[in-house]
Amino acid sequence: MNNGKLALSYLDEQVLSWSVRDIFNKDLLRNKVKRIPDTFTSLESYLNSFTWPLIEEVHADIFSSLDDYAQANFIKVTQVRNLDAKKPILGFQVAKPVKDEKSKETYVPAEHDIILMTSQKPWHVSDLTQNKASFVLGSVLESEDGFLLPGWCVVQLSSTIPIEEDCHTKIPKGPFFFVFLINMKTYNRIWRCILLGQKNANLDELQNSNSSGPMNKVWQFKPRLHWSYARKAVEADRSSCFQVSHFSNRILVDGLGLEKFNLNNSQLNAVADCVATMDNNSSSIKLLWGPPGTGKTKTISSILWAMLIKGRRTLACAPTNTAVLEIVARIAKLIVESSDGSVFLNDIVLFGNKKNLKIDDGNYLSKVYLNSRAERLLPCFMSKSNTGWRHCLCSFIDLLVNSVTMYQLNNEGKTFKQYLKHDYNKLSRNLRSYLTMLYNDHPRNLETGQSFQCMLEVLELIKILHALINVSNGGDLWSNELLESTIEEEVNPELWPSQLASIRTNSCNKSKFVAARSLCVQELIYLRMNLELPDCNNTRDVQLYLLSRTRCIICTVCSSFRLYDVPMIPLELLIIDEAAQLKECETLVPLQLPGIRHVVFIGDEYQLPALVKSKISDSANFGRSVFERLSSLGYSKHLLNIQYRMHPEISKFPVGTFYGGKIYNGPNVSHKDCNKNYLAGKLFRSYSFINIDGSHETVEKHSRSLKNLIEVDAIVLLVQRLFKETVYTGSKLSVGVVSPYNAQVRAIEEKVEKTYNSCGGFSVKVKSVDGFQGAEEDIIIISTVRSNRAGSVGFLANLQRTNVALTRAMHCLWIVGNGTTLSNSNSIWQKIVEDTWDRGCFFNVKDDKELLNAIFKPEYSTAAYSLHDLFDTSIYRTTFCVESSTSSGASQEAWQKAQNSSVITGDLRRNSRLNEKGMHKQEGPSIPEQAKKYTRDRVELGLRPCHLRIGHSMVFWDYPKHGTTQNILSHADTTRIRGPCRAHDVDTASCMPRPAFWPMLGPARHKNST
Repeated sequence: MNNGKLALSYLDEQVLSWSVRDIFNKDLLRNKVKRIPDTFTSLESYLNSFTWPLIEEVHADIFSSLDDYAQANFIKVTQVRNLDAKKPILGFQVAKPVKDEKSKETYVPAEHDIILMTSQKPWHVSDLTQNKASFVLGSVLESEDGFLLPGWCVVQLSSTIPIEEDCHTKIPKGPFFFVFLINMKTYNRIWRCILLGQKNANLDELQNSNSSGPMNKVWQFKPRLHWSYARKAVEADRSSCFQVSHFSNRILVDGLGLEKFNLNNSQLNAVADCVATMDNNSSSIKLLWGPPGTGKTKTISSILWAMLIKGRRTLACAPTNTAVLEIVARIAKLIVESSDGSVFLNDIVLFGNKKNLKIDDGNYLSKVYLNSRAERLLPCFMSKSNTGWRHCLCSFIDLLVNSVTMYQLNNEGKTFKQYLKHDYNKLSRNLRSYLTMLYNDHPRNLETGQSFQCMLEVLELIKILHALINVSNGGDLWSNELLESTIEEEVNPELWPSQLASIRTNSCNKSKFVAARSLCVQELIYLRMNLELPDCNNTRDVQLYLLSRTRCIICTVCSSFRLYDVPMIPLELLIIDEAAQLKECETLVPLQLPGIRHVVFIGDEYQLPALVKSKISDSANFGRSVFERLSSLGYSKHLLNIQYRMHPEISKFPVGTFYGGKIYNGPNVSHKDCNKNYLAGKLFRSYSFINIDGSHETVEKHSRSLKNLIEVDAIVLLVQRLFKETVYTGSKLSVGVVSPYNAQVRAIEEKVEKTYNSCGGFSVKVKSVDGFQGAEEDIIIISTVRSNRAGSVGFLANLQRTNVALTRAMHCLWIVGNGTTLSNSNSIWQKIVEDTWDRGCFFNVKDDKELLNAIFKPEYSTAAYSLHDLFDTSIYRTTFCVESSTSSGASQEAWQKAQNSSVITGDLRRNSRLNEKGMHKQEGPSIPEQAKKYTRDRVELGLRPCHLRIGHSMVFWDYPKHGTTQNILSHADTTRIRGPCRAHDVDTASCMPRPAFWPMLGPARHKNST
């Protein structure tokens, strides 16, 4: 066993040293975590500032997994082997994962996993805290993904655990399970790159490195002025100083073909500045500020194009696979559509996890995906004597030069014609395959340019010779003299294209054959002498070769760690997309790769930051990006200032609120064709707030996430109507439903996604705000969920999360929410509600009858509302036992009068009258006072008083008893509430009609009533 390879990392050792009590102690590391400062005095202090926040983040991640212990994936242990006499390192065989989707027995151990080995299946975390089960933490050192047999893994445990096993079969007598907690790969890679302690040999090297390197520029930057003044100065001077520099910089991009990409001035200036710095001796850092829809990916692909043209080795990274694939798709499209032969797909390579990248062998991604490319090229690089490119090449040259001699030595009873046809067709087929693979997949550079031109010409010559050799009447082509004719020895590659052109037009088969044979041999000999290919017997070696030669490498930031082990020509430029989503310590992974002198960070600090699970680390600035930190210190940024995504009505609020009005609308969104009316009705404009004031937020079972079932119903109806309209018109439409709460996402997904996802031109995606980062759809519907008396909106108030949600729509943005709650939140959402009202975009749900009936139908309430849904302790909602001895007509007239008085409209936590925006005011008399006033109003109007239920209590006021009194809502007592009454329970002839905007709530009945 290779103990060195299986050694634990420092972080793994820390984790295995914790007890369950330590993990559940939220304050375990609180005193060790210090705030990460804005500026630093040394490289050592810079690197050390991330260490304890990182350890605390690991601690919080494991705590989060154990907190959700009952939902964890697990697998049963079937065999055990002891591998080390001194350490608790064991080999385990586990059962095959269960294929049932509902089962959680699906865990497959992988390297760097932290697992819990326990004597029983995960049921509840109390099993661990109350010692109901034997358990021990473990770290997976090696798995079947490496060199182990299927189902086997090597695990180091935090301590020994008694395992009684059968002496013959080695099967444990008692049950044992692996419960998955977290994977440590990313944490371990970050740890190694922050260069802590004696284990990292690169620390001294970095400290002694050139102080002008990008790594040192990052930590050494300090504002010349106080940062607040510096930032204002940069904003004020940006336009003038950039314009002066960019006029000269644009000269440098002439001849790069960028004019084909229709870049706007801000994009072209950014590209030109990045290109200009490549020729400087000193290193550089550029910040490109790309608000939503301003063409960040287009700008990145243009920079990559320029680097490919100039032959500069570049690494392009992003935090997520989605962002990486977007870059690959854009640069691949530029190459396919715009290349004039100077740039090829060979020049870019994508690497990462095939499953996570969703690589299929048939799609375009497989053309540039490292593993797929290595598998295709492996036969070309095989060093075996009877296979591979070089063997096939030499055999084909021998056939063309010495076919007569070879026939005489081994004719196997065939005629010469049969022999030549058979061997030529066989060898040419193999050679064509090798040439095609090399031409499409082998990296190119200036030195190999002529070799690739030869490949293209040889492929055509093979086709010409194939047609001549396989002609039915060969005639004098088969004479020994012809096939033994001398091959011209003069090699002048510059003449080959003209010679090939002459062969194409030659009508004499004899001379055509002689010329094609001679030229083909000359070019094949050139390839044999000049195209040096490695000897590789496995795809791993081919992958290393490709990474060392390809000019443009694209991967996630975390995956770039693999490049430290690749001996290669140094990279020069690092581009990091979505840089504002990265923790600064994550940026260290690619930033310190050998050779990198120039770095371009592209992002927007006003969108979602990196996810930090630990509140302690978050408060210590652990989630802050290098983009945000440098921006806050006044580091100059290129602003991409034209947005091409959103309708002007949609972009107006986020541009004015988050970007100071510095973003302009592109001509495509300003054109009248951008105005889309997907549904009839005033609610469904390009920008609308649909107010549902009678909704109610609830907590999802088994989670702490919130949902709002009335909003779910509203959104389901909107999607249904959009789908019907799309089918009717035969058009294409993409709809995105966004909610900040995962419970709401799940509730909507259940009713929407499976129904419409496979319906022709109609698509609908339901995701959280985080899931929509970087995405765009024709229509975005936002479900805000929150509906409560306190105006509490939780993390919905986060500015960055709100900005992302508001900037995903191209043509229509419809916000569904409780206007009262949001307007009382004292957050960004208060401003949004006020903005929609001021612009005439605020609408009440009652303005659309179909929508109103869908969400306030009795069937909905019966099916969806539980006791907790109806009477949450934080909300006082009322149901009225209405009685009247008047006719329905009189009741209708009385109701109209009551509407003009202070009749309570169904929610006693607000004043009975509505403000001018159609929302309940915050202020108002106490609940009893409101109820008494309502009773007095009814008496004055000639109506009988009512029973009033508030929360779980029935409130009565004295009123004359009448034998004909009918309690409409009479199906429950004060201690137990059954389902709400249905429409047919109501005697409309003997009661005052219920307003349309009142929800049907649970019935109330006094315990002694009959």
